[in-house]
Amino acid sequence: MALWVAHLRDPQDREHLTKSVIQWYQDPVTKRYFELLEGKKEQLDLSETLSDQYNNPAWPYKQAHKNGMRQVFKLIEDLRI
Repeated sequence: MALWVAHLRDPQDREHLTKSVIQWYQDPVTKRYFELLEGKKEQLDLSETLSDQYNNPAWPYKQAHKNGMRQVFKLIEDLRI
């Protein structure tokens, strides 16, 4: 939660935003959003074990892309409360 309110100095503003974020996080649509993201992350992890990718000359580029995707997933996970 600290990332969400770090920019606020007024305790009332922090409390208001905290309540808003918690309410948003409990919404069924938000929960489904995070479930979908988790599924995509799992697909990304599985894609490395399901194929003989090292025989592909474009493997370094695909691996770099996957590493970038993992970084994005990590950023999103860091915003979870």
